[in-house]
Amino acid sequence: MEAKSTLEAIREERRRNEEGAKDKADAPFLEMVVEDIRKVKEEAEKDDAKSFLKFINDHYIPEARKIALTDEMLLPGQIERTMVTKFTLIFAPDKNVNEPRQIQILREEIMIKINGFREGMCS
Repeated sequence: MEAKSTLEAIREERRRNEEGAKDKADAPFLEMVVEDIRKVKEEAEKDDAKSFLKFINDHYIPEARKIALTDEMLLPGQIERTMVTKFTLIFAPDKNVNEPRQIQILREEIMIKINGFREGMCS
């Protein structure tokens, strides 16, 4: 039991150290998008998935990848599907590996907010 507890403590300390190193390395890139992240959080706090998706589509999706959002795609029964099939393809971290780090950070934050809306719909 004691060995298991010690091993878990070591793993937790390593995880915290790795996260700290990542946060430190990301700090300059975070500074580049801090205002955009503030806007994304502010829009998400309005707690309206439909307007959030429209905002993200208008401001943070590259012109070549804009989504033609229809009223049908934003209906209560369809909006979660729209998040998964359309927005996740653009904002999921594994889809952004070739982007500059500041764009990756911004898209990760957007994906966190999208997932928050999805979780709210499921509960």
